[in-house]
Amino acid sequence: MGSTSNDFGTLGAKDFAISLDTPEQAVRFNQRLVNRFIRAHAQPGPVRPGQLHVTIIGAGATGTELAAELHRTTRQVVAYGLDRIDPEKDLKITLVEAAERILPADQRARCFTGS
Repeated sequence: MGSTSNDFGTLGAKDFAISLDTPEQAVRFNQRLVNRFIRAHAQPGPVRPGQLHVTIIGAGATGTELAAELHRTTRQVVAYGLDRIDPEKDLKITLVEAAERILPADQRARCFTGS
């Protein structure tokens, strides 16, 4: 609580990204994601490439955990009857990270120890 998202100067982020700093922003993101799943399920043809694509800016502990939760959520949505969506094929999650690696070693240690 009390922090704000950092887009790290990523081009397009200010215009297109949804920050998750407040409960209202989180609800907005959730509603858009669920609506996209429903539309993809209801459309006459298959899910189009890029139709269910989420890009997360920052691949530290928070971004990596968000990616994992989105993947888990997609599996749950399918289990609730939106079975025309294949989580392995149709959902694309991209992590954008400026560092040399996703979840640098110092963050991995804190993540696993709970610090």
